[in-house]
Amino acid sequence: MGHIGLLVSVAALAMGVVHGPELRFPGTATVTCGPWEPGVETQTIHIELPGPRRGWEMSAVLADVEDGRRIRIPADVVTGEPRGALFFVHRARPLIEVSTNEEEGHGWMSFSAASCTPGAPVSFAIHARLGSELSGGNEVRIDGAFWGNVETADAGS
Repeated sequence: MGHIGLLVSVAALAMGVVHGPELRFPGTATVTCGPWEPGVETQTIHIELPGPRRGWEMSAVLADVEDGRRIRIPADVVTGEPRGALFFVHRARPLIEVSTNEEEGHGWMSFSAASCTPGAPVSFAIHARLGSELSGGNEVRIDGAFWGNVETADAGS
């Protein structure tokens, strides 16, 4: 199954270490639609702002978010049986790896637009605290929204 790319996006997401500094993520996020992961064909929206030293990514099962229902955090996403959504943030220094799948996390996220149709909008809001995937690691707070429009697969080529 191929991926459909997103070329235009706006991420108005305020992130910061709980009781610590803000986290900044320069660049433009991309969105693809495709399987959850290789071998797990569940139709999924993937939004990612990658970087070698810092970045974030969000994966959401299309059938679970297209109706706008609120996804509670912590999520209970099992790799082979995905449902709902998963948000992950990482940074190299200081080392941070947090996600909505950790039991220390709490909050919510919801999609006001979710589709894999070329040209359709994709948008979500999130208000959450993400739990650390590292023993004794920092938690991260995140508030804000993301907007983008899915384009055709060859729009970026």
